Amino acid sequence: MPNNHTQKLTHGAMIIAIFAILIAIAYYVPVISLAAALFAPLPMAWYSAKYDLATSIVTGVVGCLITLFFGGDYSYCHFP
Repeated sequence: MPNNHTQKLTHGAMIIAIFAILIAIAYYVPVISLAAALFAPLPMAWYSAKYDLATSIVTGVVGCLITLFFGGDYSYCHFP
């Protein structure tokens, strides 16, 4: 069954990449930000409908951590 685990992993990585790109578009492109923000959760919902709950939760958490690089506020990390 390693093929099934590999398929879950690669599909999860693709879903996280699509989610991160849509969140980055929603954050940086003002014209289509509303549409991108509305469509951003759809890849995660599709993944959670296809695979089990534990894998979906891990994918969602990793997706949220990855999107912190695009829209996170790191202003408190600056040193004088």
